[in-house]
Amino acid sequence: MKHYSFFHKETGLLHPCKFSTDDDSQLANNVPPDHIAIDGHHDHMRKRVNVETKEVIDYQPLPPSAEHVWDEPTKTWNLNPEAMAKIERRRTAYARIAILEASQHRAVREAMLDPIGGIGRLKAINDEIVSLRSDLKE
Repeated sequence: MKHYSFFHKETGLLHPCKFSTDDDSQLANNVPPDHIAIDGHHDHMRKRVNVETKEVIDYQPLPPSAEHVWDEPTKTWNLNPEAMAKIERRRTAYARIAILEASQHRAVREAMLDPIGGIGRLKAINDEIVSLRSDLKE
């Protein structure tokens, strides 16, 4: 079985599709437009082809956003620590808001039965939800 990858004839970027066959006559019908077949399965996210030499070389794609940093050992873009912390703050805020909103039913019942004592608990729940929403705006 032979394995093939495809690279763009002008940029050298590898196509994500791969092809394997025992019959080389099938190869021509499976090459994407403007691409050239090259032996082997190559990672289109970490490699590219030098168009002049046809050599497979390392490739660092553009970062997905300004919040990404290049990780050389894995040759991938990862979110930076600040972005990860922001995601974690948002996740924690959403989880806490869900807990508070689930608990407000009892506070509403208590407020209905005892307006003087029960309103304070309902207000405390709302105040905490309002403060947590600031973590969602970042």
